[in-house]
Amino acid sequence: AVGCVEGCILHVVDESGETGVIPSGERTENLEGKYVMDDETYDKRDGTARKFLARLQKQQPDLFSKKEEKIEEDEESWKKRLDSARTTFAIGTRCRLSGDRRGAVAYVGPRPSKSLRQIWIGVALDEPLGCTDGRDDPTKKTPASQKVLFECNGDNYGEFVEPDQVEVGAFPPIDPFDLLDEI
Repeated sequence: AVGCVEGCILHVVDESGETGVIPSGERTENLEGKYVMDDETYDKRDGTARKFLARLQKQQPDLFSKKEEKIEEDEESWKKRLDSARTTFAIGTRCRLSGDRRGAVAYVGPRPSKSLRQIWIGVALDEPLGCTDGRDDPTKKTPASQKVLFECNGDNYGEFVEPDQVEVGAFPPIDPFDLLDEI
């Protein structure tokens, strides 16, 4: 484990003094003298990946089809969860978040900057008590995070929350003048 991540460049210095090593900058796609084995010769060999996969397929005939079925099953499960959330949190429905922040549901679905199998509720708040202006993640400068997922009144008038943090119901906007009567 060298600590490399996707997209990093690894620089290797060969101090062995051996010749015949082609620096990566000089490498070409079609190297002269590249050996290519035909299928007949490869099939005659023992211990090949092709034979291993064929033996595995004989032992467990539905091994590879299960993965495809599971992917389809996961896709169906995801669509059902998303449809259920979109029914529960209908766009335009009034709602309340923690701290008695109120607003209307403006988006239900995944966020490109987060896990694509996670459901988020975008709320257009009545007051500027949120963290977004409707963009996925305004703090990041990537094109995906700058995508506007819902419209709201401006900076900090939007919030993304998980479904369990949203309470839908008859929550009218708070009138600041009603608070004066209590004083």
